[in-house]
Amino acid sequence: MSNISSSSVVYWALNNYGVTIFDIIVNIIVLTIASWIITLNVIVLKVLHDKNNKEPSEYFIINLSVADLLTGVYLVYNTLYNLVNFQNLVECLIRFGLGMGFSMVSIWQLVALSMDRYFKIIYPYRYADRCNKVSMIMVSVITWLLTMMIGLLPAFGWQHPQPSQYTCGFMKILTIGYFQLLLVVYLGPFFVLLIIYLRIFKEAHRHAVVINSTAPKAQTNNTNHSLKTVFIVVGTYILCWAPMGIVVILHVEDALEGYTLLEKGNLIVYATAFAYTNSLLNPIIYAIKIPRIRNRFRGIFCRPRRQSRAPSNSAPTDIITVTPID
Repeated sequence: MSNISSSSVVYWALNNYGVTIFDIIVNIIVLTIASWIITLNVIVLKVLHDKNNKEPSEYFIINLSVADLLTGVYLVYNTLYNLVNFQNLVECLIRFGLGMGFSMVSIWQLVALSMDRYFKIIYPYRYADRCNKVSMIMVSVITWLLTMMIGLLPAFGWQHPQPSQYTCGFMKILTIGYFQLLLVVYLGPFFVLLIIYLRIFKEAHRHAVVINSTAPKAQTNNTNHSLKTVFIVVGTYILCWAPMGIVVILHVEDALEGYTLLEKGNLIVYATAFAYTNSLLNPIIYAIKIPRIRNRFRGIFCRPRRQSRAPSNSAPTDIITVTPID
């Protein structure tokens, strides 16, 4: 049996899976996003790699870019899989595990980078002792190990495959308990980021009141800057991951009982398309503030303006000598 009616199928992939025009459009969009994720993060990594005397926090940006770059590569592979659909359980578990692991690394490196900024603002005199190169590398290594281990737990045995023609799917092989763990891992950073930036905003506001008591305009500018930072960081995370979070919560609460396993899996796939745009926005939001990267972006993506022509009345003209006729 096909997964859908034959009238809407563009071509038949392996395992008698019908690929529709909608599937093709969605995968083209995902492939485009993946291409930009790879491009932007390669630029960030190239700039940071060429820089000498790196700041400790830049190691978090490097790890963040590596995770996002691998996410882009994963999306390219996953897009090709969606158009072929060869259905192998071992490959499916490893692919899901790597995809979730890369995204979790990206999110928690984002938390680590925010914690670095927290210590730099709240404890400026102890920052150098707490946040040095060694501690940054240790935090990054621990983050990679834990998140990749969590992502690959289904491949290690935490799975419950459903008897079906299409064996590869989130809802068909992952248990409710694992989905509950994912909620903790993915929702946890949101609350951590919210607390961090609210604390930073409170401290920045207190400093603004003390320092700029006689300069209301400067105080307002500092406050607005902090508010924008909170909005961008937390708002982007919510917008990117909310669709996937909602689908997972509905699944855990058994609110998708009327949907088939294939339909539930499709909801997850389409929701993750929004989630992975976070890997596209990360190099823009967190790395664009570094002048070296910003200048590299401008040099690559911004065409230099041509010098405007001078007005005709000031333009140089050839001098023509007219000999009077007697």
